[in-house]
Amino acid sequence: MRWRFETASECAFILYIDGAIDTQLNQQLSTLSKLINERLAPVLIDAVPSYSSILLCYDITKISATDMQRALKSLQDEPLSLTSETQTKRLYFPVYYSIETGEDLERVAQKASISIEEVIEIHSSTIYSAFALGFAPGFAYLGQVDSRIATPRLATPRTRVPKGSVAIADRQTAVYPAESPGGWNLIGQCPIELFDQNRAPYSLIQPTDQVQFIAIDQNTFKALKAAPNSWNLLEGCCV
Repeated sequence: MRWRFETASECAFILYIDGAIDTQLNQQLSTLSKLINERLAPVLIDAVPSYSSILLCYDITKISATDMQRALKSLQDEPLSLTSETQTKRLYFPVYYSIETGEDLERVAQKASISIEEVIEIHSSTIYSAFALGFAPGFAYLGQVDSRIATPRLATPRTRVPKGSVAIADRQTAVYPAESPGGWNLIGQCPIELFDQNRAPYSLIQPTDQVQFIAIDQNTFKALKAAPNSWNLLEGCCV
């Protein structure tokens, strides 16, 4: 694995990994992030992974920029094995796919020249990697969407997208954690609370996590809306 770093500010560096943005690169980021957190924990304030980079914020009262550079350079010489015990968390989120909850579902199917049922099957059978958090608190960019159902963003974004909406934009998919404007294609709705500032961590999905969606019916959706904590994210079923 080849990576480099640049100064981002007086108390931060950005690490970049060379390569195409895909699941393998996501795994490399997870491995590198784990190593950095282990070796630099006493001086590290935060390590924020993204598509092909990690933002490192460090405590300037504990280490100078020069010494931080030396520490990073020493890590560059260490071999990183992708077959090591790097544990990737997989989460299962319920989704009620329907015209009622996903007003673009029919159009996505028409564009792909397949049925709505096939769109649901393709979207829910794919295991996605969480590449980054952004746009809104708890909004996780997930990929890669199967090319058969990849659909461009809307030419004109909506001023209101309902909370919990599951959407596609090109080869990315996401769940809107709160009501907001948005230009992605809506295909369903998830009844689980993705972001809670009174919970640790605030966001259920973290960068490098794996995510799979489970199709549910309307009755289950209504039941989970009333009692979202009855869903087991690690098992993908009601408890």
